[in-house]
Amino acid sequence: MLVIAVVALLKGKNNYFGLFYMVKHSFMTLFHIITPCTQILKLLTLLVYSLFKN
Repeated sequence: MLVIAVVALLKGKNNYFGLFYMVKHSFMTLFHIITPCTQILKLLTLLVYSLFKN
């Protein structure tokens, strides 16, 4: 993951494509980290809600 970013940075020293690829890759990584967290939070809130409802 980090290696790909470094390679993209080295390749993209003169053009903007490398920079764009790096930013896109970073966003994808963040998205993949954040998505499961939000799913877990949703499940937890549902669980707490159902506990308090009963």
